[in-house]
Amino acid sequence: MSKPTKSRSTTLTNWNDLPSDTRRRLLKAIAVTQGTDEFTRRDLEESIDETDLSQVVDDQSEIVVRTKMLNKLVEEDGYLTKTHQSDGVPFVLYVGDHADPDDPLTGLTPSELSRMVREVLKKEGRGNASVDHIDFRYMGEVCTKVNMMLSDTVLIIVSDPNEYRLRKSALSEIRNHI
Repeated sequence: MSKPTKSRSTTLTNWNDLPSDTRRRLLKAIAVTQGTDEFTRRDLEESIDETDLSQVVDDQSEIVVRTKMLNKLVEEDGYLTKTHQSDGVPFVLYVGDHADPDDPLTGLTPSELSRMVREVLKKEGRGNASVDHIDFRYMGEVCTKVNMMLSDTVLIIVSDPNEYRLRKSALSEIRNHI
């Protein structure tokens, strides 16, 4: 169930006063792909990947979608409103071919992630692989590097994502610059 949250900024930062082209580029992408519909960071990333935005942004590969950036567009600039605040603790889940649904393999802390990765690599036939290049403090890095090592998505981060919506007044403002 969504918990509504209130944004801190109720007025829009002037378009030309936004602190970076990165924010303007992201806002244009949100306007085109989401309009005023509710979305999560992952929904937005998928929509951007599936949409040709060459008519509205100078370089689509330069669109940065990060939770921190979305939160700044809520709290500092007033373009987005946060409609749901995540209340769950994210964790890493093994979803590979050898995963046991009755005994899921998960990790949260760096030591748990290190143990989990070693076990996953054994299950996937790469038990002797070096993990020295993985910084276990960062779940995203752990998932990315292990998935790259195995050329398959075997680790995912499970979380209850924040949800956002572009304000109607923001959509009108952005459309003036597309």
